[in-house]
Amino acid sequence: MRIINLIKDVNPIRMGVFTAAINTAPFLYKNHNVTSELWFPGSDYNQDFPSVQTVSLKDTGINHLKELIIARELDPKNDIIVTHSPWSFQSVWGKYLASQGFKWVFVPHSNLAPWGLSQKWLKKKIYLALVEKSRLRNADVIRALSVPEKDFLARMFPGREIIVMPTGINMPPLTIKSVAAEEKIFLFMARLHFVKNVVPLVNGWLTSALQNNKNFKLVIAGPDDGELAKLQPLIQQSSNIEYIGPIYKTEKEEWLKKSTFFILPSTSEGFSVSLIEAAARGLIPVITEGCNFPELIERQLAIVTGTTAEAIKASLEKCMNLDKAFIEKLGTSTQQFMQSNYSNELIAARQFELYNGLLKS
Repeated sequence: MRIINLIKDVNPIRMGVFTAAINTAPFLYKNHNVTSELWFPGSDYNQDFPSVQTVSLKDTGINHLKELIIARELDPKNDIIVTHSPWSFQSVWGKYLASQGFKWVFVPHSNLAPWGLSQKWLKKKIYLALVEKSRLRNADVIRALSVPEKDFLARMFPGREIIVMPTGINMPPLTIKSVAAEEKIFLFMARLHFVKNVVPLVNGWLTSALQNNKNFKLVIAGPDDGELAKLQPLIQQSSNIEYIGPIYKTEKEEWLKKSTFFILPSTSEGFSVSLIEAAARGLIPVITEGCNFPELIERQLAIVTGTTAEAIKASLEKCMNLDKAFIEKLGTSTQQFMQSNYSNELIAARQFELYNGLLKS
């Protein structure tokens, strides 16, 4: 079996999408003898994609797809097509490949969520109704990354098979995370985009009891996506807020190790890989309902925040008053829950079951 992942691009600013596309590839190969390919136009940005064969597309026309079907020896009896996100060539290619007998799995990555559709809403509404929905009706399965996403997709595509299969990560060892005696760090780790509400986060911090408090620090990590110019003058007003830019690999592990809380006051998420990474390392999630992780909230494994500066301030001060024993117990419980449900090995097994069933149907 082979999985052909079609994606708009692999620009690092969209790391969450392409990570979700291929992070199970090593386990699919090791445990199930399934190979994975990642097809994308444009640059690979000098990135490494372990256990995945990358295919650079010279263009996104159907004629090039026909060439690739021959060159890559695609076979409907062996290959599953998985397209990631709507609005681009992926749906055009998915529809064509479905017409050639290939099984097609569509992963919206929350792009069809109410908030996503509200951006450039008129253009999207017309295009979705007249073009995109028609293409997507040819998909065999729609994969939602969360229960809330499944709910609105079921309303959008009545009668279609929609499954919930979240993103996983390579799980770190289960350890008891000790709380820092001196400085407790709140880590924001996401792209600096207005949907993440990083500016209200900083404004909430500036008006809270944590502002200039030597026992607490807010660390903002991530690539700029339009908000850094607004943040810089605000950060300069505080002695305990720091912007450190994008962090990867060893540097990211170090900050996850040092931090106590992971804060993401987002209006809308698909399914945040950063949130899974942090919770799996014992950081206490401080998240909104828009983060689409009701499992954490329902089990009281997260602190719920809002999206306004005032609501974020309240949640920060709630965290401030949690004692050491409670934080350590909550962190351990969160780690255990993540280990049991969101490992790449577990998600790979579920993917194999789905794909194998599609090929046999």
